[in-house]
Amino acid sequence: MDAAVPTPGGSGPSAASLIPPYNPQTLLEYLVEVLKVTLGARDREIQSNGSLLSALRKGETLEKCRRFVSSSETSQCAIYVIKEVLETEEATPDTSCMYSVDLEYFKC
Repeated sequence: MDAAVPTPGGSGPSAASLIPPYNPQTLLEYLVEVLKVTLGARDREIQSNGSLLSALRKGETLEKCRRFVSSSETSQCAIYVIKEVLETEEATPDTSCMYSVDLEYFKC
């Protein structure tokens, strides 16, 4: 039996309704793994004070991920992860850098 294919103007489900809602926690976990592979980020750096998974910033980071995954179709949204190299006075033996997340919106 052949699967039904929605046709333009048909009464079938729209493509947007077929995409399940995305979980911001899943996006954050993905970003952390990308940071480890691409920038050599270590867990202790990602979780250090002021970094994206620190106790003080994790809620803010998750909120930015939530806004990114739920951005409307009328605007384009970019998510950036920023690596800040710490000055020698700020650095500890376990952390030489800090990571944060930022968003930028573009109107179409």
